[in-house]
Amino acid sequence: MSTKAEPRAGGPTTYTLTIPANQTFSNGVSIPKGSAPVLLVMPTGWDPAVLLTIQVSLDNTTYIDVMNSDGSPLSTVVHPGTSLLLQNQEVWAPWLKLRSGTREFPVPQSADRVFQLWTNP
Repeated sequence: MSTKAEPRAGGPTTYTLTIPANQTFSNGVSIPKGSAPVLLVMPTGWDPAVLLTIQVSLDNTTYIDVMNSDGSPLSTVVHPGTSLLLQNQEVWAPWLKLRSGTREFPVPQSADRVFQLWTNP
């Protein structure tokens, strides 16, 4: 399920990504070309000691992991109820989804985890 809110004049567009309970991946969201992810609002709950990683896709079918130049997964620690500024970690692809854990260690969440991704046009 992809939820998109219409932007306010000059404001960001928001997308909802949900990792369902007992799952590791969120839904994919379509990011229009020319839009840049700028902020990720974290859910109010998160199972401790689990990293958040990102996957991207050209077709919403085949997703690939986003890696750092050293070959490690692009990841972050989730601090519930906060937001993450994405200015130095910009990723653009037509489709994006989130993963609880890493490729090697995916971790199902114990409850639905709802994120908001903000993009600038």
